[in-house]
Formats: sequence, structure tokens, C-alpha cells
Amino acid sequence: MALFRAVVLDVWRNRHDAARKLAGKLDRRVRKLERRKARLEEAFLYEETIDRATYQKHGDRLSEERALALMEKHDHELEGLDVETLLNYAEFVAENPTRLWEEASPEQRRRLQTFLVPTGVTWDGERIGTGVTGLARRAGARLRPAASPRRGTIPRRRALRDLERLKAA
Repeated sequence: MALFRAVVLDVWRNRHDAARKLAGKLDRRVRKLERRKARLEEAFLYEETIDRATYQKHGDRLSEERALALMEKHDHELEGLDVETLLNYAEFVAENPTRLWEEASPEQRRRLQTFLVPTGVTWDGERIGTGVTGLARRAGARLRPAASPRRGTIPRRRALRDLERLKAA
């Protein structure tokens, strides 16, 4: 998990830095367009060096360019995501699926099961097992030693209790 965290943070910081640089560049472009619009208005209103049609044509073009630059800036701004908090939560989910399962409502359990075991579970009459383990669980299993040889199975009594709860939901 530490390597995953380091990679995600590194990528996020690089993208954040690039987005911040682009936002600065777009801010400068917007200010330049605003100065040009102010000069255009001065030429039309005070110096009377351009006619109304020219003023409107250039004014519309400058307004459009400014709006496009602001939209591009908005598209490239990263929201103030707290990536550290998101990573902490992802680690918690990956490392504590049992606790999440026990505290979840039936609908939340279905969604958690789909995330952890995308192809569902198997029943051999004795215990429930997983068909294909979800990517998140496989990655977590590689990072921790196996707790028991029956990893990936749920004891029969608990499995039956959980099945009954799901049927009742």
C-alpha cells in the first residue's frame, strides 16, 4: 500500500503542478484580453478612431476569446481534493472489508461485494468462496501474508447468517 500511495501522490502532484502552471498562463491571457478590450473601448469612445461596426466586431471577438480562455482555465483547474484523505479511505476499505461488511446495510453489502468480488461467490455446501477476486483484494493480499490456508472463504455459520439477512432484505 505504501508504494501505491507514493505513486498516486507523485502523479497527483505532477498533474497539480502542470494544472497550476496552465492556470497561470490562462490568467495572463485573460488579463491581456481585458487590456485589449479596454484599449478598444478607449479608441471607440474617447479617441473616436474606429467606427461602431469595427468596435462591435473586435469587441465581440475579444469577449469570445476571453470566455473561451476562462472556460479552458476552469476545465484544467483541479478541485481542492484532499488526496491524502482519499488514499486513507481507500486503504481502510482495502484492509477492513470485514468491518465494512458487518456495518453495512444490505444495499451497501451488495455494492461492496461487487467491488471486492466482481464475479460473485461460490457455495460448495460447506463454505462460501470467491470465484474471481477483485483487483483491490488481490493487490491487498500480495502486500500481506496469508492469515490462514482458508483465505478467501467465510465460515459456514456466518455465511448462512449473511445469506438469510440478504434474503430478508
